[in-house]
Order: sequence, then C-alpha cells, then structure tokens
Amino acid sequence: MKIFDRGTIESFAIGVDFDIIDDAFSTLTAIIDNALSDLKKDNAFIIGTSEIMPINEFYTGAISPNSTFDVFLILTSSQLEFNSIKLNKNKLKNFSNRIKIAWQDQKVNKKKKRRWWRKSENKLLDNQLPKTRDKNIYNIFDFNRDLLNMIARYITQTTICSLERGVITINGESLPFKTRIIPVVNKFGSYNFFLENKGKFINIDFKNRFKNLNRMIEKFGNNFLVLLRIFNTLYFNLYNASPNQIFIESLVFNLPSEVFLKKSNYESFVFAINFLINTNLSTLNSISDSKKIYEDKLCETSINQIKDFFNKIKKYSN
Repeated sequence: MKIFDRGTIESFAIGVDFDIIDDAFSTLTAIIDNALSDLKKDNAFIIGTSEIMPINEFYTGAISPNSTFDVFLILTSSQLEFNSIKLNKNKLKNFSNRIKIAWQDQKVNKKKKRRWWRKSENKLLDNQLPKTRDKNIYNIFDFNRDLLNMIARYITQTTICSLERGVITINGESLPFKTRIIPVVNKFGSYNFFLENKGKFINIDFKNRFKNLNRMIEKFGNNFLVLLRIFNTLYFNLYNASPNQIFIESLVFNLPSEVFLKKSNYESFVFAINFLINTNLSTLNSISDSKKIYEDKLCETSINQIKDFFNKIKKYSN
C-alpha cells in the first residue's frame, strides 16, 4: 500500500545525479546528430538547421528516476510542412471521390460492384505509393520513418526504438531515461506538430510557460524545483504513468510565496497540499496561458482529474 509519510516525501525530493542527466543530453544529442547527418547524405530535401529542446522536467531540472526525457526536434523546413498538409488534403479528396463513385454505382449488382471496388481501390493505392525522394511529396511521415531507421544505427540491439503518432520513442540501455523525440517545425518561436489523428498541424507555444518558469526558478531556486519533483513522483506512484508536466508546473505556480520558505521539504509539501485542497480548483491558472488549468489544452487535465489527484494524495498521506 502507498503511504506518503514524511520519509517518503523527503525521498521524493532527492534529485537525479547531474552526471546521469548530462550523459542523457550528450548521448541523445550524438544519436540525433549522427542520424540527421546520415539522413541528409541521401536526402537533399532535409535542409536548414535543427535543434533539440527539452520540453518537460528536463527543461527545469526537476527530474526524478521515473522521468521520461521528452524533447522537440526543431526543424526549419517549410517544404516538409507544406508537403504534409498537401498529402492530407489529397487523402481527403481521394476518399471523397471514392464515396461519390460508390454512391453513383449503387445500382450495379453486388458481385460486379465488389470486383470493381477492389480494382478501383488498388488503383488509388498505387497512385499514392510514397516516392520519398521527390521533394514535392516528401512529407513528415517520410521524415519520421527515415529518422527512425537512421536512429536504429546508433543504439544497441537490446534498445527498443519505435514510432507512433509522430513520436519516436527510445527505451533501453542506450539512454539512461526512456526518451521521446517529437519532430516539429519552427514557426518564429512557436512550433508546429503534425497531429496524425486530426490530419493537421497544431501550433504549440511555450514562450509564456518558459518565461514563468524562469521567473519562479530565479525567485525561489531549488525550493521551487523540489516541489515540482515531489509532485511528479507522487503522480507517478499514484497512476504508474508520467504526469503532464505543464499540469504539475501550473499547480506549483499557483502556490503562495510562503510555501517555498518552509524549513523542510515535507513542511513545504504539507503547506502546498493544504492550500490546494482548500482552493477552488476551477480558479487555478495555467502556467502557459491566461486560461485556467482545465481550459488549457496543453495541460490536458479536467477538473475531475485534478480532484482525483488530490483525493488520492489525501487517501495515502500519513
């Protein structure tokens, strides 16, 4: 049974050794640099500079042993973005045309219709076979697949590398943390990520979030990071999953200055929990926006989920 007593909370506050974190940064940078270098040798359409940017607790340093190393791989290729949008529009157009043809042909006998449909479908698929070296159609799907294959050259055979919904995951002995690489296109300081289930790019802007984080770190230093680390580890222990980092940052961002001035980490935690439990949760602001936590899509957390989090903490606290 989970019991969050004084000793447990104090253990949650302990950070990961800096050498391990530094090794993660250095190793991942080398893997991506080598993979991109190989990719550019065979593909003249990957142009411009690229950058690796941590986007979760690796940005602040509030890292725990259960942390996942999430990074944006920032690209500057507008052609890649344009081709991806065009590809999705063509898919929708082809699907719409198939529906129209099937509707017009509904009076054809079923046997003939089934045979014609297979023939028509195969023809459409043949026309859509990816020609990955044509700069006019090389898109984000092609890039992600090629990058995955190149990364596989620089990790051990016992390390798992996979691609799902536009995110490349590396998990195993090659890196000290489970790592997720998220390719995005730079849009003047914000970033476009292709959301596959929606078939479109969404813009992600961290400027306000990073500004507020830097301000909190400058003002409260390690005391701010300690509370982030405690809440991160609490969440993982309660749900066996990494939390949405912007949600955790937003909770700590809403705390009064007094919480960061306590004599021990445990006292800070108790004060923070009592303050948040007795606060109207619908009034808590997101660290990344002027919106409330439950309104900010980057937080991905509803009022009921916030309540469940605190109810679980109360249940197992001692």
